[in-house]
Amino acid sequence: MEDTTMKNITKYSTVLLFAFVIFCACQKSAIEEVDVIDNTENAENSNARIRTFTCTIADNQDSKITIDGTGKTQWKVDDEIMIHGGSNGSGRLLIKLTAEDISADGKQATISFSEGDLAPYVHSDPNKLSHYYAQYPANCVPSGNMYYECCFTNTNNFLLASCDVDDTFAFYNLCSVISFTVSGGYDKVVFYGNNGERV
Repeated sequence: MEDTTMKNITKYSTVLLFAFVIFCACQKSAIEEVDVIDNTENAENSNARIRTFTCTIADNQDSKITIDGTGKTQWKVDDEIMIHGGSNGSGRLLIKLTAEDISADGKQATISFSEGDLAPYVHSDPNKLSHYYAQYPANCVPSGNMYYECCFTNTNNFLLASCDVDDTFAFYNLCSVISFTVSGGYDKVVFYGNNGERV
């Protein structure tokens, strides 16, 4: 009787040990598979092209701002630029400028990002030059896809927009300025366009 019991214990122990070895091997294989996937994703991100752009602000003669340098003329620390690209403008990247990004005269700022973080626009026409669009200030950019254009919310900020040409974003002021002087007691001043439209 004891001999039979010992045989059964030995038999079941062998089966359990074999099952345990198979279970451990499967777990190790699953862990290795996850590691391979993670490493592949990391490799893809690390192999993504790094794009570096110089951001300039257009001179007054090239821009709508012409009154005594009014408007955005220099980059400042903590300025936030919104870059968008990807499929139908679905991707966007917020870039905050640091002191190291900005030239001594404030006229240029250098920014870098990975195409893994923001893919370029894919054009049906391969001759299109621009693959990214940029806007300033970023907090005036509406939500949603941009569709190859720059849109802004209603705001009283000076707005700048750009698209990349080679490795440069040349930002242009989009706002005009009206300068006037009044004297005497006025409650309000109203401007109208040539066709009677209220400004």
